[in-house]
Amino acid sequence: SQREVPTRLVEPATQLADQPYPFGNYAVFSTLNDLTSKFSKKHMEICQSAGFGAFVAGLPNVALDKNFSCWLMSRVNTLSKSISTNKQTTLYFFDEDVYAIFGVPYRGKKVWDASLPKGADTIQLIRESIGALSDSEPASVAAERVLMSPPSVKTKEEYRFLRAFIIYVMSAFVDSKRAGELEAENYFPALVRMDQVHKHNWAACVIEAVLTACRAAKLDEKKRMTPCPPAGAMLFLQVRSTFNFLKVSFFFSCRKRRNYMCSL
Repeated sequence: SQREVPTRLVEPATQLADQPYPFGNYAVFSTLNDLTSKFSKKHMEICQSAGFGAFVAGLPNVALDKNFSCWLMSRVNTLSKSISTNKQTTLYFFDEDVYAIFGVPYRGKKVWDASLPKGADTIQLIRESIGALSDSEPASVAAERVLMSPPSVKTKEEYRFLRAFIIYVMSAFVDSKRAGELEAENYFPALVRMDQVHKHNWAACVIEAVLTACRAAKLDEKKRMTPCPPAGAMLFLQVRSTFNFLKVSFFFSCRKRRNYMCSL
């Protein structure tokens, strides 16, 4: 199940050249950093306990190079889940890679596992819990509204806060934010039992988003359209493809909450 992003909320890919973040929608990085700067220590602990603590520390507020990112996507084999940057090197994408870079849970059931509750009722439950104003409002917009004024940390409000945070973070990985495209809701089943969130495999969802972005980029090229991959998916692809994992911990330990620029 997916929901259309209203044109008024985002700009089409062909118009992104005039934006501060010209490739995809990397403004989500700085927005996330601004939102997390308002979190209390307790809010941060809630995110950490669910396995999403790395995002509270802040994401790099940079615009990744368009040409380099497009080249990387063209080198991805979506069937074997790998990338070949040269004739001698093939890197495979594993759930553990996402964990190594972003720290999200990588074991347990996938977020769309058949045993989890699905259907329109589940989608509606999640959307109502974060205060979506209408059926057409993207969940990420409702989630951002919750995070702008973090609620109290009582149990019911704690779950609403955590749902909103995970939805906003995952939207950066799975949604292109291109006008007219739909926001993914296939991971919503994993948000029904908030006390079980950390037991699901969120890393697999990120890898699938990377592969989907690469497939979409190839179709965009055939249509002579500007690719508009999700910002988080491209961040993973670039880090995984260019940095030795020995440097990954440094990549995140030197992040700052605002206007990050770190040279590896």
